[in-house]
Amino acid sequence: MKKQLSFLFVSLALLVLPGTVKAQLQCDSDGTEPCSITIEGTDSYSDGWEGAAIHIYQDTFLRGTFTVDGMSNSASFQVCPDSIHFYFVLGTAHHYANEVSFTIKAADGDTIASYTSSSNLDGTTPFLSTVVTCPSCIAPSMLALDAVTSNSATFSWNS
Repeated sequence: MKKQLSFLFVSLALLVLPGTVKAQLQCDSDGTEPCSITIEGTDSYSDGWEGAAIHIYQDTFLRGTFTVDGMSNSASFQVCPDSIHFYFVLGTAHHYANEVSFTIKAADGDTIASYTSSSNLDGTTPFLSTVVTCPSCIAPSMLALDAVTSNSATFSWNS
């Protein structure tokens, strides 16, 4: 019984913790791989979003929730290459929507959407509905050149 409760608690925690990535996301039976989107958010007054959040849905499944505690936050979420809907929910405690800004980026780093004021977002309809395209080859990052000689060099990067 104790093991079952622990498993249940961990499973629920993976589903509801803000800024977390869901483990073992499977898109389709055809082997389609998920990719990441990244949300970067700020609060100009540095007191956090105070209950406001972005909810990321694919179909009717909640893929994640993003919020800011303090001045800024950034988190990545695994999504399938499919239609995705973003809802901005302004929490009841947050009275200063003009402090909130955020940017949503695709797996390749391209900006999907950027908002500097959320006063016109009501939380009941998606502020963005888009089809996510997972790139087959993501551009390398953190390029480094090392061990340079007159006739060779060593390159390294993250993909």
